[in-house]
Amino acid sequence: MATESLSRILWIGTIVLFLFYLLIGGLPFSAPVVANIVLAPVDISDQYQLWRLLSYPLGPSFIGLLLAGIAFGAPGEEVESILGKRSFGVALLWLTLAIGVLHVLGNWGESAYALSGLEHLALFTIVGFVYLFPQSSVRIFFINIPSWFVLTFACGLVLIQTVDAVVEGGHGAGALFTEGVVTLVASAGFFHARFQKYRFLLGAIRTFERVAFRPQHSGGNVRAAGGAMQPMPMRHVASRAFAGRLQPQHPVRRQELSDEERLNQILDQISETGYDSLSPDEQRFLREYSQRL
Repeated sequence: MATESLSRILWIGTIVLFLFYLLIGGLPFSAPVVANIVLAPVDISDQYQLWRLLSYPLGPSFIGLLLAGIAFGAPGEEVESILGKRSFGVALLWLTLAIGVLHVLGNWGESAYALSGLEHLALFTIVGFVYLFPQSSVRIFFINIPSWFVLTFACGLVLIQTVDAVVEGGHGAGALFTEGVVTLVASAGFFHARFQKYRFLLGAIRTFERVAFRPQHSGGNVRAAGGAMQPMPMRHVASRAFAGRLQPQHPVRRQELSDEERLNQILDQISETGYDSLSPDEQRFLREYSQRL
């Protein structure tokens, strides 16, 4: 039996948190629970309550819940398909811990500046989705919204929060860690360092599928880089002039079909175990394949 993806679990958890804070978050018994979840620097510097470094994402944050509800839907599924379930989970765990530590160090000794919510995990996922799938869109309330617009919206919220924390709240440079500016930059750096070659190949492969395949013919299946199964139509291969004569290209056509089948297998492997699981020979095949497009 197939297990639920991590992003799906996180999306369901986001809905549960939203309902919790909406329905019973204002009741008296919920206040002590929330007080022991959020992360204020003084909780670590003076009281050594280290669990807060990992529990703060469960704290209340409207913006965090909003962005998480978007990020852990289709975008999270796609990013997880490239990173792999385990790597995606480890990356989110390390991000949670790193932002918590930076929040404490950047705002050392403060008691009123608390960190809470899923905002940083959502920002990481949205940045990865836009980087890996720049031409994609997100479906929100039956409307397809370009992924770059979602990222721009998230960046705008981060900027507003940061300015408010510095100007109105009187916080210093530590607000860059707390409000998400550093998360945006670090996430972009992470995905670029790890997947810059894949992003190039992804664009080339999608261009090849869009231009070369003919929808009116039928054939097998090709998995698009986004993870969805698409028909792999047979395409007509024209004759090519060679040495003054037109030569049929049947051998070339058979070789192209063989390469397409191998490409399909490699994309399946990337979807299941991540790009890093490819062997050097498979990575070389992708590079050579993209150069022929």
